[in-house]
Amino acid sequence: MEKKYQIFVSSTYEDLKDERSAVAQSLLDIGCIPVGMERFPASNMSQMEYIKKMLDDCDYYILILAGRYGSVDSDGIGFTEKEYDYAISKGIPVMSFIVKDTEKLPSGKCENTDVGRSLLQEFRSKVCKGKLVKFYQDIGSLQAAAVVSLYQCIKDYPAKGWVRGDSIDFEKDTLYKVKEYMEQIIATEKETKYWDGTVIIN
Repeated sequence: MEKKYQIFVSSTYEDLKDERSAVAQSLLDIGCIPVGMERFPASNMSQMEYIKKMLDDCDYYILILAGRYGSVDSDGIGFTEKEYDYAISKGIPVMSFIVKDTEKLPSGKCENTDVGRSLLQEFRSKVCKGKLVKFYQDIGSLQAAAVVSLYQCIKDYPAKGWVRGDSIDFEKDTLYKVKEYMEQIIATEKETKYWDGTVIIN
């Protein structure tokens, strides 16, 4: 049965469009399903509510971090950092890719305030203490690192993934689960108590 994995790709947006696109294409090329902010529809949910909903359905999480901290929520914490923290809290396997030389980035792709630079440095330090952190220099090295890391992550942390509906015998599978569930009830239930207090011993 062919299994596909859904991967959440997280990063700041405007400065990393090309990097996000390249990683997403690499994921598609190897049969995975990339998910990211560019695919979010209009919704009545708050941005963070929708992000959490999408993350809950993902098997793995990829963070791309470069020269910007990004937009912040009402509590002063950036959305990218919140995505990262939520993925960690839910036990989703995380792979982080950090640009090696921020000083080589164009000024337009870097934070231009002391506050922004400080937030970025703190976030970068947090991520570097995590697992599966790789440094990249350009889009090509980022793509290669993402694919290799994902391959290793799937081996080390197998996820449920997604399969085509027509590849499963749903009738057989459902009947088996119902039979198994009923056997568990019969084996464990010792008495049935009705609303009027009557007790019947099975």
